[in-house]
Amino acid sequence: MTRQGLPEADRGLTATLYELQVVTCESGKTGYPFKTSSRIIGLFSRLELAEAAMHEIIIKEEDEFIHHFTIRTRILDAAQPIYDDCERRIYDHQGAFHGIRLSETEPFAGKKAEECRFKEGEIVEVVQNGLLKPGIISLLPITPDIARKLLCGDQTDNVYCVEFVSKGRSHDHLPECDLFRLRLPVSATTRAKLLQIYKQLKLS
Repeated sequence: MTRQGLPEADRGLTATLYELQVVTCESGKTGYPFKTSSRIIGLFSRLELAEAAMHEIIIKEEDEFIHHFTIRTRILDAAQPIYDDCERRIYDHQGAFHGIRLSETEPFAGKKAEECRFKEGEIVEVVQNGLLKPGIISLLPITPDIARKLLCGDQTDNVYCVEFVSKGRSHDHLPECDLFRLRLPVSATTRAKLLQIYKQLKLS
């Protein structure tokens, strides 16, 4: 979490809270996309308290199921850009730690392809604009060689480029913690379209 932008005398003294959110998906469908919704469960003074509360959550509604949990670090007495740029921890539907998204200004020294959880050409699921949908990875985070050339790599370079089926090109740059293995089959039509998008990008 960055404290850049705060008065120097106040850095390290600002109170920190942990905001627990649950992301749910609609039930009753057999394929993508799914409508999603998120709601705040509570604010906690310590990370372990937020995690403990997360493990006690049971969704009783029959029309939805848990996709993942998010614990956002929130700091008080900070301007909105700093507030929005705090680190974010992701946990899967069972509460197992899935990954962390650091502040964008945190340095990034690059990552080798073999160190990445996902590979180019792999179809994954992501939550985007209120939908859980499949996408295909077209680019990985930058490598250590590229990071050395940049001299100032940060967490905006530690992202995957994910392509989606759309009339025009639709893609997003997402940290690893926002990508998930497919939980359901992707239709043959959607899979073929995603693979075609990937092939065209690689040929261009």
